[in-house]
Amino acid sequence: MLASYGVNSYISYSEQDNYPIQNYLRDSNKENENQAYRLLMNYIMVRRVS
Repeated sequence: MLASYGVNSYISYSEQDNYPIQNYLRDSNKENENQAYRLLMNYIMVRRVS
């Protein structure tokens, strides 16, 4: 999961919105936590259906 969303230090700042887990790891504010949580829950649900 983390690999698919990239853990690359060379990503430009403008692209960081596409990486909610990275954003949460950098800054664990409530908004970033919610976005990372939703992403992980969606991933879990997709994996269960597949």
